[in-house]
Amino acid sequence: MTSDGSWVDTTPAPYSPYGVEILGGDFRYLPTFRQGGRSYVMGSIGDRYRVRVTNPTGRRVEAVVSVDGLDAIDGRTASIDDKRGYVIAPYGEVTIEGFRTSLDQVATFRFSSVRDSYAGRKGQDRNVGVIGVAFFPERERPVPYPRRPIARDERAGDGYGGPPPAKASPAPNYGGESEGRAPRSAAPPAEAKRESAGSYDARPSGTSAAPSRPGLGTEFGEQRFSSVHYTSFQRENPSRPSHIVELRYNDREGLAALGIPIDEIRQSPDDLSLRESADPFPRSRFSAPPPPSAQRARGVLACGRRMPSKPTRSSRTDADLHGILVIDKPVGPTSHDVVARIRRTLGTRAVGHAGTLDPAASGVLVVAVGEATKLVSYLTLHTKQYEATVAFGTSTNTLDREGAVTRTMAVPIDLANELAALPDTIGPLLEAALSIERERRAQVPPAFSALKQGGRSVHEKARRGEHVELEARSVELLSLEVRGATPDSLALTLSASKGYYVRSLARDLGETLGVPSHLSSLRRTASGPFTLEGALPYDSPRETLIGALETVARAAARALPVWQLSATGRDRAQKGQVLSREHFLSVCDVSVGGRPGSPPADSLVEGDVSAWLDEAGELVAIGRADEGGRFVVQRGFGHSTSSDAI
Repeated sequence: MTSDGSWVDTTPAPYSPYGVEILGGDFRYLPTFRQGGRSYVMGSIGDRYRVRVTNPTGRRVEAVVSVDGLDAIDGRTASIDDKRGYVIAPYGEVTIEGFRTSLDQVATFRFSSVRDSYAGRKGQDRNVGVIGVAFFPERERPVPYPRRPIARDERAGDGYGGPPPAKASPAPNYGGESEGRAPRSAAPPAEAKRESAGSYDARPSGTSAAPSRPGLGTEFGEQRFSSVHYTSFQRENPSRPSHIVELRYNDREGLAALGIPIDEIRQSPDDLSLRESADPFPRSRFSAPPPPSAQRARGVLACGRRMPSKPTRSSRTDADLHGILVIDKPVGPTSHDVVARIRRTLGTRAVGHAGTLDPAASGVLVVAVGEATKLVSYLTLHTKQYEATVAFGTSTNTLDREGAVTRTMAVPIDLANELAALPDTIGPLLEAALSIERERRAQVPPAFSALKQGGRSVHEKARRGEHVELEARSVELLSLEVRGATPDSLALTLSASKGYYVRSLARDLGETLGVPSHLSSLRRTASGPFTLEGALPYDSPRETLIGALETVARAAARALPVWQLSATGRDRAQKGQVLSREHFLSVCDVSVGGRPGSPPADSLVEGDVSAWLDEAGELVAIGRADEGGRFVVQRGFGHSTSSDAI
């Protein structure tokens, strides 16, 4: 057994110059073991993973990828004869994040039970548990090689010198815009679109759901942006790959049952036999699409059309679910991944979040459900508190540890000495740099961010290598304190306004100190009144999430001033009519979450926003004080929103 816990035996493996690795959602390597000449990866149900394929040779290569016996591009039964793959440049790599659904989207790979897996829902669970990659080197010819992985251009023929096939499967792709001369296609050919839309529509007659087997499968996960395009490619041998690499995966119990010394747990011999004989490229012509239920459970069709969700098995339907959840987001998933998981768990599409956290960040993520989604724009206005660590000596293109390194240098001796003296003494270099940041009122956001420019997200441009120039935005840093240090990093606590980027703080600190830097860790400890105390994991079960829902009225009271409406005022607010001061009670006699209201005549001024409750404590509307003593409804609430404490 190696020092990292991976088991290695002495059975030689067939040599392959190509690499295939399974990475977790945070890009860390999953535990991998070798036994009997095979490689086994240990996963956990619910965890997202990626397949990274590397080409260490000097020739372009096409990688045809299968997961659980299904092609990763068109979702049908995998084959090495007629499937298209991802084209990888010489000495390049490609990271495949999911089953491809369009030129710009994938359905992420996520470990699931066999029954809930993509193959299981198609009735094709025979080959669950194996990932295969077949490599086809390119026919040698003088061509300008692009530097990024791209996919074969079906418009140029079948890639083997013959005419295009009669029917095209959904677009193969990865890696975004090519830097070579391959043409860009904004969408698959028309026939590809038709088949893509039909490939995932219905279960064919005679198929049935997968039996209840132990172990892991791979589900057709949430949609994620992953842009690619077509390119021309001719295989050296159209039907014979030069190498096939297999990786088998299972959970801890399944690997232990194979004799890998993890735990002494037994598993069904029948399932072990199936997994050991699973074929990554079945030659069957069966090509059943996944059943509609597999797509409705996620609220999206493979071709990108939204479908109404069905409530999960519960006496409480999604129409009853309204409130706020405070989630402790881990490192790895995006904020959208968290929202997608909660949507599936609660069985409702009406879920949003207040304040994005980057995948590399963790901490408080405020999630709104049902009517509470109307509060999101108000919840994002609050200040946020963070614990951050800035690493010196290395800078990246994304300004955090996830990006590509752009510059390195040794930490200057003077700065290293000041870091070593912390937290007892703050030296003049660090004190000056921190003072500049405390006084900064305008900040340039990172190029890799969700901001829009010309109708497009700037991170899409940055990933394609386009030049991104952003103007400085008004921000406010309310507090910035040192909490620790190492010889090459600085740990900080800070409180900042909406729109403040801690990654930009890390960049600016390094520029002031004359050393490359990046944000190595970030944890949000509070978002307005919502803190980590009582925050839930995003993969909590449905009952736990429902029990933790904070009512809309209580959440609004924690975020905004509370004013009580008279009966007439309530009726007018429900109709969206303009109110005057006489429609509010002179004294607010309801309390939500321990926060009483106040007489609006004494306090509300033009532009103030407040939550309006009726006598029963129901949140009727959120409104704004306007000129001339008028009060205008901004958002109305139509469901029960009251707090149990009222």
